[in-house]
Amino acid sequence: MIHLIAEIKATSGQEAKVQELLKGLLAPTREEKGCCQYELYQDQKIEGLFIMQEIWSSQDDLDVHLESKHLKSFSEQSQEEGLLEYVNLRPLNFIG
Repeated sequence: MIHLIAEIKATSGQEAKVQELLKGLLAPTREEKGCCQYELYQDQKIEGLFIMQEIWSSQDDLDVHLESKHLKSFSEQSQEEGLLEYVNLRPLNFIG
């Protein structure tokens, strides 16, 4: 199993648009092979910080997701419109 946290920080003033785009990733990603969990959260203290909590069956399944049409579209639109300050992927080791 692959456990991953994705931190997505919206550019100031773009929080609502980023949230809508991220919500648009939920349904198609949850249908992908190997997706065990794909949940979106918004930080309560840091404005514009979104957290995607993910669990994948295998690295191969995650790699396919990272090349998916919907994720690439999100990335391209975010870059073109300057919507994000950063994206930080944090792989996790499950302990218990």
